[in-house]
Amino acid sequence: MKKLAVALALALSLSSVALFAGCDKDDLPPGAEGKTVVKIAFYAAGFGTAWMDDLKERYEAEHPDIYLKLEADPYIEDTVKQRLDTGRADLADDLCVFAGSQYRYMVRNDQLMDLTSFYDEVVEGEDTVDDLVNQQLKEYYTVNGKVYGLPWQDNAMSFVYNASMFEQYGWNTSPDTMDEFFELCEQIRDDTNNAVDPLVYCGRANQGYFPGIMENWLCQYEGVDAMQTFLDCETAEVYQDQIEGRTAVYQMVAKVIWGTDSKGRRYIDTQSRGYDHLAAQSKILSGEAAMVISGPWMRIEMSEYLEDYSNLKLGIMPTPHINSDMKDKNGNDSQYARTSSSGVMVVPRQAQHADIALDFMKFMLTQTSLERFVETTDGLTRPYTLKNPENCDFGDNTFAQSVMELLTTHPERMVYTVSSSPIWLAGEASMWMANEGAPMTAIANCSNLEQAMAEAVELANEDYARIAEKWDNWQVT
Repeated sequence: MKKLAVALALALSLSSVALFAGCDKDDLPPGAEGKTVVKIAFYAAGFGTAWMDDLKERYEAEHPDIYLKLEADPYIEDTVKQRLDTGRADLADDLCVFAGSQYRYMVRNDQLMDLTSFYDEVVEGEDTVDDLVNQQLKEYYTVNGKVYGLPWQDNAMSFVYNASMFEQYGWNTSPDTMDEFFELCEQIRDDTNNAVDPLVYCGRANQGYFPGIMENWLCQYEGVDAMQTFLDCETAEVYQDQIEGRTAVYQMVAKVIWGTDSKGRRYIDTQSRGYDHLAAQSKILSGEAAMVISGPWMRIEMSEYLEDYSNLKLGIMPTPHINSDMKDKNGNDSQYARTSSSGVMVVPRQAQHADIALDFMKFMLTQTSLERFVETTDGLTRPYTLKNPENCDFGDNTFAQSVMELLTTHPERMVYTVSSSPIWLAGEASMWMANEGAPMTAIANCSNLEQAMAEAVELANEDYARIAEKWDNWQVT
């Protein structure tokens, strides 16, 4: 019992350290002395902090009387929420950047500054914030006619590949369809005498990162307009309308996990279910696997591992189309149709230097800053108009080049998987409803392809059954 008490005390102590971090002027580094200190709390994980470090350096060079005090953490949104919940102005950060799961909670509790008029501010030349921003996301962050946040970044999930190995064997780095993808997998087995697994995934982390690719396939199958209608989610029947597409998506997952090539060989590393994200991603660095399900953050996230593979090149391919004709269910071209997540930037209502935070946000939206963001995040873009993507310089970083190409090809076919539907905002609805929101796990738990294909049909119907059951019985909390 005593050990438990000590452990709890330590946990509370660490929580308090995070909560009150940055409120003591004595802990400021020498470079901040005599300057206006602006506190910026931001999410930092897979793609690192270089993008914010670069912004800080360039902004401070133009404003020598200002010091940007950065706080980076994967759990920064929870920390910011705790600080704002205290109601103490001295704890409020000046600018916060995070995923946005608490955005509407903060709006409801009057904790954020109204940024509606900020969208009319000129960034540079004649371009206003509103001219540059993605309108789907602006609408999503609009609450009762007011906007309290600015979109942060784009994202993309797909197949990351060992570009050095692909170059060595002359393999196709951009199969158009999943049929071609499976042919590629068989070629990898053949050319390496079965020594290299075509694909590996992280079964112990976030459903193997499959959901992002599943969203891409669903968008390809349904089409961009139908996907937007689904996300409006005005009735439960939008899930029913997708049963055919969801069945196709779930069955594609089944084929990837349980399928075999013409010689009876699995497409995947059969130990994938036991790997975390680092273990799975390491497999393509070592050459034990050719591809892994991952995203734009992978090269930065694996930077320490890559020290042992200094000449290794990586790439990311567009998600191959789920349909052999590359058309949606209505016969329209849907090649490159895909989905993206985003995040949000907010200014707390009690921020002590809101004016500087707003100016810094405009600085973040200049074309130079948008280009530098791409360069410092391995090709990741932001949901703002990038006028001259060709200006981005990646040197010999083939991975960053492939990420940017993935995100900037047919930008009109990228759908952000956000919904302002009340039932989504209440947390009662999501993209995948079956198996408690983890359909891929149900497929992976099958014993063979036949069973997995049958399970896929049940999951697609369960998606609709669960939302139909909830539709008239949920409440906003």
